[in-house]
Amino acid sequence: MRFPISNFVSYNKFSSNHCYFLANITSNVEPRTCLQRGCPRGSLASWCVAMQSEIAALEKNKTWDIVQLPPGKRAIGCQWIFKTMFKSDGAIERHKARLAVLGNHQTEGEGYTDTFAQVAKILSVRTFLLVAIAKNWEVHQLDVNNSFSHGDLHEEVYMKLPPGFTSSSPTQVCRLRKSLYGLLQSPRNWFAKLISALCTYGFTQSHADHTLFTFR
Repeated sequence: MRFPISNFVSYNKFSSNHCYFLANITSNVEPRTCLQRGCPRGSLASWCVAMQSEIAALEKNKTWDIVQLPPGKRAIGCQWIFKTMFKSDGAIERHKARLAVLGNHQTEGEGYTDTFAQVAKILSVRTFLLVAIAKNWEVHQLDVNNSFSHGDLHEEVYMKLPPGFTSSSPTQVCRLRKSLYGLLQSPRNWFAKLISALCTYGFTQSHADHTLFTFR
């Protein structure tokens, strides 16, 4: 090799704990596709457990109904996205599998209409943090699991069965009732659900920045 990367990148100045962390995350291999023939032995079995947990969570949330594909309708595909979550010391915290719809196969006017969703302005975030520091407030961050799947889906969207899961009928598909990652309207639906929930709890939405809510 004419220009080896070792001549320019070195781990010499990293602490031993950080080197251990880097070694763990770089040696980890995440699958790119779903294996169709059951759970394999070894470490890949953890991914099958993660897939089953994701399906159980989606079914508990009533994300879809298993139906026969109506005549003239088309079911879009889906895929699994695998991600390894690490602890601060480099140890594996958990294996995460997320089911995503192939939204690039959606047809405008049929599978979706509006897709615009609000995004927090960085100026609002900085202003909020400055006020919190000045008033010595505690700041908490909330992470919503499967956030997009909480958004209500109003369009008629059909999805093929998730890879790795089969049905007795080859024409059975999932009629989506809630949004999923990958759908073009998912961010908008999730934000509409968030607005409804926060206003129900007494929050007031700002007119200057619609992503800012206050509560007195």
